[in-house]
Amino acid sequence: MSARTALLAVLALALASVACQPPAQETAGLSEEDVVAIQDLFQRFDDTTNTGDAENWMTLLADDVLWMVPNQEMLVSKEAVRTRVQPFFDQLDMEHTTTLEKIEVAGQWAFVRGTYTFRTTPKAGGETSEDIGKFIYILGRQSDGSWKIDRGIWNSDLPLAEEGAEART
Repeated sequence: MSARTALLAVLALALASVACQPPAQETAGLSEEDVVAIQDLFQRFDDTTNTGDAENWMTLLADDVLWMVPNQEMLVSKEAVRTRVQPFFDQLDMEHTTTLEKIEVAGQWAFVRGTYTFRTTPKAGGETSEDIGKFIYILGRQSDGSWKIDRGIWNSDLPLAEEGAEART
C-alpha cells in the first residue's frame, strides 16, 4: 500500500467517524419535561413508521395539521394526510430515522429542526429507494400537556426525481 493510499484510508476513516456522530442537539432554556416529551414524539414517529403502524402514526398529528409535501399541494387536515400516507403504509416497508438538531419552545408552540433518512422497499418486492433531507416541524401543546405535530415541512437534499418517478411522502 502506498503512502498516499494509506493517508487516504486514514482520512476516510476519520471523516466517517465524524459523519456518524449526530449533531449536538440545541435545547437551551427548555424544561427537561418538554425536551423528553418532544424527543419521545419523534421516536414514536420513527417507530410507528418503521413498524408500519399507520393508526398510531396518525395519533402524532394535530386534527388541523398542515402537511407541506415537497413539490405538491399542501394537505390541510389529519384526514387529508391519512389519505396521502395510507398507501405508503399499505404498500411499502419503511425505515425512517430523524435526528433532532434544535428544539425551541415559545408558550404553546415548539419549533423543531432536524434531518431525516427515509428508505422504502415495496412489500411486493423490488428495489429500495432512499431519501435524505431536513425538516422543520411546528408542534402544538395539547390540553393534557402533550405535544402533537401541527405543521410539517421538509425537503430532500437529493435532486428532483426524473419526471414520472414516484413522489416522496
